[in-house]
Amino acid sequence: MLAIFDTIRTMQVIQTSVSRGFTRYIGGTVRYNRALSLAQKFESRYGANSADYQSLVQRRHGIARCRLVMLPRMSELSFTWWLLVSADGAGPVVDLEHLVDAKARDHRIQLGSFELARLPAANRESRARWTWRLPAADFGDRLRYGQVIATHHSPAQAQAMVDHMATWPGYRGIAQQRREIWSAMSAARRDARRTDPLSIPSNTPWPRRLELVGHGTTLTVAVERMRFSLESGT
Repeated sequence: MLAIFDTIRTMQVIQTSVSRGFTRYIGGTVRYNRALSLAQKFESRYGANSADYQSLVQRRHGIARCRLVMLPRMSELSFTWWLLVSADGAGPVVDLEHLVDAKARDHRIQLGSFELARLPAANRESRARWTWRLPAADFGDRLRYGQVIATHHSPAQAQAMVDHMATWPGYRGIAQQRREIWSAMSAARRDARRTDPLSIPSNTPWPRRLELVGHGTTLTVAVERMRFSLESGT
């Protein structure tokens, strides 16, 4: 049965899968009462989330492998889903679905405010790395906005922005952008000759590899929770 995790673990599952070659994908949103049938369709038609030995057989026969990832949206009684497909191989999923390439700038995987991007290798000895980050336009907007509010007489609004950003996941791309925004805000406040500096956290979350076993729930349980929420009005 398909495992369902919280947002931070879902980000990890997607990042790990894409970094291991599952770079083609389709995605969307499905209402809670159709989630099980969607998962069953992908499992029966394309062999999504097959056991390791089945995936090995698929690969040997040149069949594209699939991984279905679903994130519950309790407030919307729905699931956001991604069907991640291996870059190699052909077969029904390639023939029947309109797959896009996560490496393409216009088709990066999105989750909330963040996108999964492939950063170039730092040197010849290292490899390109996949990481979550803000899209370039969003990053630029937040950077400029942070610099403006940092010059205000009261630091309250700017400090609230700093505190909110401290709760962001600490993936490499996000952490780098966060440091740049905080640095620019601090510099703008100094240039405006404000005597009360912003309180910038010295340590921010840096996600180690999170354990998946023993965490999360099954798709069936997640669906039943949404059904109960709807029926009970909670």
